[in-house]
Amino acid sequence: MNIYQNTFQTATNQTIDFQDFENNVLLIVNTASQCGWTWQYQELENLYQKYKSKGLVVIAFPSNDFGNQEPGTDDQIAEFCSSKYNISFPISTKTNVVSENQNPLFADLIKITGETPHWNFNKYLVGKNAEVVKFFDQNTNPTDELFMEQIESLLS
Repeated sequence: MNIYQNTFQTATNQTIDFQDFENNVLLIVNTASQCGWTWQYQELENLYQKYKSKGLVVIAFPSNDFGNQEPGTDDQIAEFCSSKYNISFPISTKTNVVSENQNPLFADLIKITGETPHWNFNKYLVGKNAEVVKFFDQNTNPTDELFMEQIESLLS
């Protein structure tokens, strides 16, 4: 199973190929705009700004799978992320991370880690060339010191 065989469409209608990220550390997050954890968008952006020059790529995958907390269209999601949090990292089109028609990337991540997202803002941290994949739930703040230490370790 090779996560770099995946592609995704962004909310702004660009196609992104995961092969472009093969030498980067990836933080893949299932998100929702109307969730109690939505404030993490700002923390994800802060993390991205801090480490993008060192090779961190944050990618949000909006999903309505949990509590119907992402009811908007792709345009509405992109506008919300831009206007409320000034997000500069890629945001995919709305997708299913656990339900019917599951996004193939999430199917791969679940197989690799044995961990399935159980709410919004669950995170998969993928090392360069996918040699390390770790799962973190919504309780892990993206700017938590121990979490950032793991990212720094993977970036070095």
